[in-house]
Amino acid sequence: MSTVYSTITTVSYPPDVSTTTTTTIYPTTTSWTSTTSTSTVTNTVTIESDIPRSTVYAACSSNDVLTTANNGGRVVAWRNVLPTDNLLTYLGMGFTPETCCNECQKRPFCRITLLDNSNNGACYVYVTGTSATCANGAQPYFGSYITSTHAPQTPHWIYSNGPRGRLTNGGGV
Repeated sequence: MSTVYSTITTVSYPPDVSTTTTTTIYPTTTSWTSTTSTSTVTNTVTIESDIPRSTVYAACSSNDVLTTANNGGRVVAWRNVLPTDNLLTYLGMGFTPETCCNECQKRPFCRITLLDNSNNGACYVYVTGTSATCANGAQPYFGSYITSTHAPQTPHWIYSNGPRGRLTNGGGV
């Protein structure tokens, strides 16, 4: 007897076998490019510096500040100074005769300055309380100074005239 072998092959397909989908995968490549851009801009820049300088008034030069008079006498007193219309203002210490005088010249109603040479250059200005004192640009009489040749060699008080006042020589003692 003979043996018969039989092979049955079954192929099963999914229901939508008629549609074919093709997917192509490409390798991804990233590339970088360096770019440099150069621009040239020409500008002209002008830099100005205003450096403040202290103002020095001609009225405050060393030969116009009253340190001595009457053959080297130093001022020791004043007389005939009216007690009214002379407001004393203390400006501080560290002044020289010239810088104290400059402060007076800056003030339109300043009559005279007084520098206390024995007190670290304390500066005082006498100002008028009314513009009538200075009418028409006047530099009215403030008072008279008295000098002495027997006063200490270094003057204690140093004076200068202001734009609205003046001291006159009252002689020596």
